[in-house]
Amino acid sequence: MSKQQNLFIISLGEIFTPNYQPVVMEFIGLIKNKKNNPNLDPLTLIPAITQVIKKSDDAIQAFKQGILSENEFNVYMLDQIQKTFDVEFTIEEFNQAWNKKEKSEQVNNLNYAKELIDLAKKEGNKFIIISYTNNKDIRDVIELLKKENIKIEYDYNPESDTYNLRKIGNVNVRLSYIEKIDGKGLLKKVIKEEIDTGKFSDQYSYTAYITGTNKIENEALREQLERDMSANKNVAHDAKIHVIEWDKKEEKTKTLTGLVENIISTQRTR
Repeated sequence: MSKQQNLFIISLGEIFTPNYQPVVMEFIGLIKNKKNNPNLDPLTLIPAITQVIKKSDDAIQAFKQGILSENEFNVYMLDQIQKTFDVEFTIEEFNQAWNKKEKSEQVNNLNYAKELIDLAKKEGNKFIIISYTNNKDIRDVIELLKKENIKIEYDYNPESDTYNLRKIGNVNVRLSYIEKIDGKGLLKKVIKEEIDTGKFSDQYSYTAYITGTNKIENEALREQLERDMSANKNVAHDAKIHVIEWDKKEEKTKTLTGLVENIISTQRTR
Protein backbone atom coordinates (compact mmCIF):
# COMPACT_ATOMS: atom_id res chain seq x y z
CA MET A 1 0.00 0.00 0.00
CA SER A 2 1.40 3.43 -0.89
CA LYS A 3 1.88 5.87 1.92
CA GLN A 4 -1.08 8.09 1.15
CA GLN A 5 -4.03 6.83 3.18
CA ASN A 6 -5.38 8.12 6.45
CA LEU A 7 -6.97 5.39 8.56
CA PHE A 8 -9.67 6.40 11.04
CA ILE A 9 -11.10 3.81 13.40
CA ILE A 10 -14.22 5.27 14.98
CA SER A 11 -16.64 4.05 17.60
CA LEU A 12 -20.21 3.60 16.39
CA GLY A 13 -21.28 5.35 19.59
CA GLU A 14 -19.76 8.56 18.25
CA ILE A 15 -21.88 8.35 15.09
CA PHE A 16 -25.07 7.18 16.81
CA THR A 17 -24.57 9.05 20.04
CA PRO A 18 -26.90 7.69 22.71
CA ASN A 19 -28.61 9.98 25.19
CA TYR A 20 -29.40 7.91 28.28
CA GLN A 21 -31.36 10.52 30.21
CA PRO A 22 -34.61 9.90 28.26
CA VAL A 23 -34.22 6.18 29.05
CA VAL A 24 -34.03 6.86 32.78
CA MET A 25 -37.04 9.20 32.61
CA GLU A 26 -39.05 6.65 30.58
CA PHE A 27 -38.40 3.97 33.20
CA ILE A 28 -39.41 6.41 35.94
CA GLY A 29 -42.66 7.20 34.13
CA LEU A 30 -43.48 3.51 33.67
CA ILE A 31 -42.77 2.72 37.31
CA LYS A 32 -44.94 5.63 38.49
CA ASN A 33 -47.84 4.50 36.30
CA LYS A 34 -47.60 0.88 37.42
CA LYS A 35 -47.50 1.88 41.07
CA ASN A 36 -50.51 4.10 40.40
CA ASN A 37 -48.98 6.83 42.52
CA PRO A 38 -49.08 10.23 40.79
CA ASN A 39 -47.51 11.85 43.87
CA LEU A 40 -44.39 9.68 43.71
CA ASP A 41 -41.32 11.94 43.41
CA PRO A 42 -39.32 10.80 40.34
CA LEU A 43 -36.06 11.87 42.00
CA THR A 44 -36.51 9.20 44.64
CA LEU A 45 -36.39 6.49 41.96
CA ILE A 46 -33.12 7.54 40.32
CA PRO A 47 -30.79 6.04 42.99
CA ALA A 48 -32.61 2.71 42.73
CA ILE A 49 -32.38 2.73 38.92
CA THR A 50 -28.66 3.48 39.24
CA GLN A 51 -28.26 0.50 41.56
CA VAL A 52 -30.10 -1.77 39.09
CA ILE A 53 -27.67 -0.71 36.36
CA LYS A 54 -24.65 -1.29 38.60
CA LYS A 55 -25.93 -4.68 39.74
CA SER A 56 -26.60 -5.65 36.13
CA ASP A 57 -23.15 -4.69 34.86
CA ASP A 58 -22.03 -8.29 34.27
CA ALA A 59 -25.21 -9.05 32.32
CA ILE A 60 -24.86 -5.87 30.25
CA GLN A 61 -21.25 -6.73 29.37
CA ALA A 62 -22.21 -10.34 28.55
CA PHE A 63 -24.98 -9.08 26.24
CA LYS A 64 -22.49 -6.82 24.44
CA GLN A 65 -20.13 -9.76 23.98
CA GLY A 66 -22.77 -12.11 22.64
CA ILE A 67 -22.52 -14.37 25.69
CA LEU A 68 -26.14 -13.65 26.64
CA SER A 69 -28.83 -13.74 23.98
CA GLU A 70 -31.29 -10.87 23.81
CA ASN A 71 -34.02 -13.03 25.32
CA GLU A 72 -31.76 -14.05 28.22
CA PHE A 73 -30.84 -10.42 28.79
CA ASN A 74 -34.50 -9.37 28.74
CA VAL A 75 -35.43 -12.01 31.31
CA TYR A 76 -32.59 -10.95 33.59
CA MET A 77 -33.38 -7.22 33.42
CA LEU A 78 -37.14 -7.69 33.86
CA ASP A 79 -36.43 -9.81 36.93
CA GLN A 80 -34.16 -7.10 38.39
CA ILE A 81 -36.81 -4.44 37.82
CA GLN A 82 -39.51 -6.58 39.42
CA LYS A 83 -37.36 -7.32 42.48
CA THR A 84 -36.29 -3.68 42.92
CA PHE A 85 -39.55 -1.83 42.28
CA ASP A 86 -42.19 -4.52 42.75
CA VAL A 87 -43.61 -3.84 39.29
CA GLU A 88 -43.68 -5.97 36.15
CA PHE A 89 -42.66 -4.66 32.72
CA THR A 90 -43.53 -6.37 29.48
CA ILE A 91 -40.73 -6.90 26.98
CA GLU A 92 -42.43 -4.32 24.73
CA GLU A 93 -42.38 -1.73 27.54
CA PHE A 94 -38.76 -2.52 28.34
CA ASN A 95 -37.72 -2.13 24.70
CA GLN A 96 -39.74 1.07 24.34
CA ALA A 97 -37.84 2.64 27.25
CA TRP A 98 -34.48 1.28 26.05
CA ASN A 99 -34.97 2.70 22.55
CA LYS A 100 -35.49 6.27 23.80
CA LYS A 101 -31.75 6.91 23.82
CA GLU A 102 -31.47 6.44 20.04
CA LYS A 103 -34.64 8.30 19.10
CA SER A 104 -33.75 11.40 21.12
CA GLU A 105 -30.68 12.08 18.96
CA GLN A 106 -31.97 11.04 15.52
CA VAL A 107 -31.20 14.25 13.64
CA ASN A 108 -27.58 14.45 14.78
CA ASN A 109 -27.08 10.71 14.35
CA LEU A 110 -28.28 10.76 10.75
CA ASN A 111 -26.13 13.77 9.92
CA TYR A 112 -23.02 12.07 11.31
CA ALA A 113 -23.80 8.90 9.34
CA LYS A 114 -24.21 10.84 6.10
CA GLU A 115 -20.97 12.75 6.75
CA LEU A 116 -19.13 9.49 7.39
CA ILE A 117 -20.31 8.02 4.08
CA ASP A 118 -19.23 11.14 2.17
CA LEU A 119 -15.85 11.32 3.92
CA ALA A 120 -15.15 7.66 3.17
CA LYS A 121 -15.65 8.33 -0.54
CA LYS A 122 -12.76 10.79 -0.62
CA GLU A 123 -9.47 9.45 -1.87
CA GLY A 124 -6.95 8.99 0.89
CA ASN A 125 -9.45 8.34 3.68
CA LYS A 126 -10.30 4.92 5.07
CA PHE A 127 -12.78 4.45 7.91
CA ILE A 128 -13.62 1.43 10.03
CA ILE A 129 -16.47 1.48 12.54
CA ILE A 130 -16.19 -0.62 15.69
CA SER A 131 -19.00 -1.12 18.16
CA TYR A 132 -19.06 -2.46 21.71
CA THR A 133 -22.83 -2.54 21.89
CA ASN A 134 -25.67 -5.04 21.63
CA ASN A 135 -28.31 -6.48 19.35
CA LYS A 136 -31.06 -4.11 20.58
CA ASP A 137 -29.08 -1.01 19.68
CA ILE A 138 -27.93 -2.33 16.31
CA ARG A 139 -31.50 -3.27 15.36
CA ASP A 140 -32.54 0.32 16.11
CA VAL A 141 -29.65 1.72 14.05
CA ILE A 142 -30.57 -0.51 11.10
CA GLU A 143 -34.22 0.51 11.27
CA LEU A 144 -33.30 4.20 11.38
CA LEU A 145 -30.91 3.97 8.43
CA LYS A 146 -33.39 1.95 6.35
CA LYS A 147 -36.11 4.49 7.07
CA GLU A 148 -33.86 7.25 5.72
CA ASN A 149 -32.83 5.18 2.66
CA ILE A 150 -29.19 5.24 3.71
CA LYS A 151 -27.24 2.42 2.05
CA ILE A 152 -26.36 -0.39 4.44
CA GLU A 153 -25.44 -4.06 4.32
CA TYR A 154 -26.60 -6.38 7.09
CA ASP A 155 -27.51 -9.96 7.85
CA TYR A 156 -30.34 -11.28 9.99
CA ASN A 157 -30.40 -14.64 11.74
CA PRO A 158 -34.06 -15.52 12.47
CA GLU A 159 -33.14 -18.41 14.76
CA SER A 160 -31.32 -16.15 17.21
CA ASP A 161 -33.13 -12.93 16.20
CA THR A 162 -29.68 -11.40 15.73
CA TYR A 163 -28.67 -8.57 13.41
CA ASN A 164 -25.19 -8.13 11.97
CA LEU A 165 -24.65 -4.67 10.50
CA ARG A 166 -21.72 -5.12 8.11
CA LYS A 167 -21.53 -1.81 6.26
CA ILE A 168 -22.80 1.76 6.38
CA GLY A 169 -22.26 3.11 2.89
CA ASN A 170 -18.88 1.60 1.98
CA VAL A 171 -17.57 1.66 5.56
CA ASN A 172 -17.02 -1.68 7.26
CA VAL A 173 -18.65 -2.19 10.66
CA ARG A 174 -17.33 -4.58 13.32
CA LEU A 175 -19.61 -5.62 16.18
CA SER A 176 -18.48 -7.02 19.53
CA TYR A 177 -21.45 -9.32 20.08
CA ILE A 178 -21.02 -10.87 16.63
CA GLU A 179 -17.30 -11.47 17.18
CA LYS A 180 -17.84 -12.64 20.80
CA ILE A 181 -15.35 -10.18 22.25
CA ASP A 182 -15.22 -7.12 24.48
CA GLY A 183 -14.56 -3.57 23.31
CA LYS A 184 -10.82 -3.39 23.87
CA GLY A 185 -10.41 -6.88 22.38
CA LEU A 186 -12.30 -5.81 19.27
CA LEU A 187 -10.19 -2.69 18.81
CA LYS A 188 -7.00 -4.69 19.30
CA LYS A 189 -8.18 -7.25 16.75
CA VAL A 190 -9.01 -4.59 14.15
CA ILE A 191 -5.67 -2.86 14.66
CA LYS A 192 -3.81 -6.14 14.29
CA GLU A 193 -5.68 -6.96 11.07
CA GLU A 194 -5.24 -3.52 9.54
CA ILE A 195 -1.81 -2.52 10.73
CA ASP A 196 1.45 -4.35 11.08
CA THR A 197 2.75 -1.96 13.73
CA GLY A 198 6.34 -2.82 12.86
CA LYS A 199 5.74 -1.35 9.39
CA PHE A 200 3.27 1.30 10.48
CA SER A 201 4.84 4.21 8.59
CA ASP A 202 4.85 2.22 5.34
CA GLN A 203 1.12 1.48 5.38
CA TYR A 204 -0.65 4.65 6.41
CA SER A 205 0.37 8.27 6.51
CA TYR A 206 -1.79 8.78 9.59
CA THR A 207 -3.85 6.51 11.82
CA ALA A 208 -6.24 7.53 14.56
CA TYR A 209 -8.81 6.05 16.89
CA ILE A 210 -11.70 8.50 17.28
CA THR A 211 -13.53 8.35 20.56
CA GLY A 212 -15.70 10.85 22.42
CA THR A 213 -16.07 12.66 25.70
CA ASN A 214 -17.99 11.11 28.57
CA LYS A 215 -20.81 13.41 29.64
CA ILE A 216 -23.41 10.87 30.75
CA GLU A 217 -25.40 12.06 33.75
CA ASN A 218 -26.25 8.71 35.31
CA GLU A 219 -23.46 7.61 37.64
CA ALA A 220 -23.55 3.90 36.83
CA LEU A 221 -23.66 4.38 33.06
CA ARG A 222 -20.95 7.04 33.25
CA GLU A 223 -18.65 4.66 35.16
CA GLN A 224 -19.27 1.85 32.66
CA LEU A 225 -18.51 4.09 29.69
CA GLU A 226 -15.41 5.57 31.32
CA ARG A 227 -14.04 2.09 31.97
CA ASP A 228 -14.60 1.03 28.34
CA MET A 229 -13.25 4.28 26.89
CA SER A 230 -10.11 4.14 29.05
CA ALA A 231 -9.44 0.53 28.04
CA ASN A 232 -9.72 1.37 24.33
CA LYS A 233 -7.50 4.43 24.66
CA ASN A 234 -4.83 2.26 26.26
CA VAL A 235 -5.07 -0.23 23.39
CA ALA A 236 -4.61 2.56 20.84
CA HIS A 237 -1.69 4.12 22.75
CA ASP A 238 0.02 0.73 23.00
CA ALA A 239 -0.29 0.34 19.22
CA LYS A 240 1.22 3.81 18.66
CA ILE A 241 -2.06 5.09 17.21
CA HIS A 242 -3.30 8.62 17.75
CA VAL A 243 -6.28 8.98 20.08
CA ILE A 244 -8.67 11.75 19.07
CA GLU A 245 -11.32 12.81 21.58
CA TRP A 246 -14.18 14.27 19.61
CA ASP A 247 -15.71 17.21 21.45
CA LYS A 248 -18.93 18.05 19.63
CA LYS A 249 -19.32 21.27 21.59
CA GLU A 250 -16.29 22.85 19.91
CA GLU A 251 -17.34 25.00 16.94
CA LYS A 252 -14.74 23.77 14.44
CA THR A 253 -15.21 20.10 15.33
CA LYS A 254 -18.95 19.91 16.03
CA THR A 255 -19.40 18.01 12.76
CA LEU A 256 -17.52 14.86 11.75
CA THR A 257 -16.36 16.63 8.59
CA GLY A 258 -14.96 19.46 10.67
CA LEU A 259 -13.19 17.03 12.97
CA VAL A 260 -11.54 15.07 10.15
CA GLU A 261 -10.56 18.21 8.25
CA ASN A 262 -9.05 19.64 11.43
CA ILE A 263 -7.06 16.43 12.01
CA ILE A 264 -5.71 16.39 8.44
CA SER A 265 -4.94 20.12 8.50
CA THR A 266 -3.06 19.75 11.77
CA GLN A 267 -0.96 16.91 10.33
CA ARG A 268 -0.03 18.97 7.25
CA THR A 269 1.39 21.77 9.38
CA ARG A 270 3.66 19.43 11.31
